[in-house]
Amino acid sequence: MYRKNLQITTERLQEMTNKLNAFQLFPEPKINKTLSNKGSRLMIAAFLLLMTTFPFMGCESGGSVGSDIIPNNDGIDSQTVGFNEINRFNENNFSGRLTNTSVGYVEDPLYGTIESVALIKPVIIRASDLGSIQEDDKMQLRLEFRDEIFGNRSATSEFKIYEVGELWRGNQLRYNGQIDVDRSVEVGEFQLQNEQAITVDLSDEWTQKFAEFYNSESADRDSTYRNNFTGLAIVPSQTNQNLRFLRTGSDPDDPELVLTRFIVNSPVDETDDDEESDDGVTELSLRDWGASYIRTDVPEQNSGFTLHSTETILELIPNISSAQFSSRNISNATLVLTKNQNVEQLQPDFERLSPDIVQLHVFEEKPSDIMAEVFTNDPDFFRINEDDEDVFLVDITQYVLNRVYGERSDDKLYLTTQISNGLLYSTQFYDLNAPEELRPRIVITFIK
Repeated sequence: MYRKNLQITTERLQEMTNKLNAFQLFPEPKINKTLSNKGSRLMIAAFLLLMTTFPFMGCESGGSVGSDIIPNNDGIDSQTVGFNEINRFNENNFSGRLTNTSVGYVEDPLYGTIESVALIKPVIIRASDLGSIQEDDKMQLRLEFRDEIFGNRSATSEFKIYEVGELWRGNQLRYNGQIDVDRSVEVGEFQLQNEQAITVDLSDEWTQKFAEFYNSESADRDSTYRNNFTGLAIVPSQTNQNLRFLRTGSDPDDPELVLTRFIVNSPVDETDDDEESDDGVTELSLRDWGASYIRTDVPEQNSGFTLHSTETILELIPNISSAQFSSRNISNATLVLTKNQNVEQLQPDFERLSPDIVQLHVFEEKPSDIMAEVFTNDPDFFRINEDDEDVFLVDITQYVLNRVYGERSDDKLYLTTQISNGLLYSTQFYDLNAPEELRPRIVITFIK
């Protein structure tokens, strides 16, 4: 099993050096190194763990709650434990240099009003067939979209393209952080419905402004461009009814995928009979990209935990103590989380992306920038479900063993949904006030 929707970034946070790798089949939990040796009891528990937990690994199909959690075996006993606390935090994830970039405007009756402005800058690395951009050259923007839509699929959306009003860096962009847009000069405009791609003409004034940097022979050409050219903002109309997702970053699963890019059209000498003559078209890839995204007017939720892959995280503090379980031979521990899909079914014509991945990071205390830690480090535990499953069964056996037999009895679990890839996933989980069979819980099994 591999980690789906792996985020693709070409730059990392300056202060972070950990490399984000794809998941292995059975990832080794980072907290293993903290488990202290408690003699024969721990050795027995580890041996039993190997024999009994293979069916519960994080990449297995979730299935229904019941027989899939507790094996039908006379030698197995189980106990369900709850949580002392579950806290929901608003923590903004990164929105730049991802595989996809959201753009659009939508008023979601469940999750609030979302406006996402796409920011892009072209490269100035000179193409072999374009030594310079001339005065009679024309530039276009070729936008490539994913099929997924958040909102009303049948609605027609309107967009205008302006210059960005301030400097920005894609690897520093976060959700719910707005970048200024200079709306005094329009660079282009277009309408979009269900198209997967569209080509937009860009103004001659902006083309020549970009050409000054592209044609420069200065020794500090690159740094001057980076520190002075702000790029373009694709701004949705506030009458729009959906979000779309631009293909902006490479995908290791599909290296041939066509991405959003700029096009330079140069006049061609029509009298040239050479069959191999230049067609006058040069493509320039993106140098930097990201989303200036904000969510407002979020309705009150009377129950449940609402989670967005862009901006929320759950802190789970289980009711587990060493004294409670140290005399038992723990063979497996499964975290059970259930999505409440009933609320979204009230708007059948409103499309949303529902997460099929949950991931858990373990920290003794909540880091000051927890989303940076989550973004740059593999999770300790994770679960991938099939699309139609609403129950996540996450194998957290090693975490429970550490709390009971080890030295890290106060560690907390931090849960996020999906992987940061620029798509927008939202869902609601049942909370501690839900019926017992729906609330979050941990099922611990023992060898009798």
